[in-house]
Amino acid sequence: MARLDADGTLDTGFTCDTSGTVQSLVVQTDGSIVVGGTFTTFSGESVARVARCLDNGDHDPSFVTQVTSGNERGMMAWKIA
Repeated sequence: MARLDADGTLDTGFTCDTSGTVQSLVVQTDGSIVVGGTFTTFSGESVARVARCLDNGDHDPSFVTQVTSGNERGMMAWKIA
């Protein structure tokens, strides 16, 4: 994943690596970004196809889900309440 600055240039301070495809994302009201897809690692941390990233793209370890890793198709859409 990558993020662009307001002027359209690449935000080089945002580093986010996944082991698979990001299929969906949502920006929460606090600016956090929740992503879902076929990945099992996110910014070097083991996850089960859904994760939230901090402002710099790092994995947010405080975000815990009940998603299991058995879904090979990944996370394509969801609603966050």
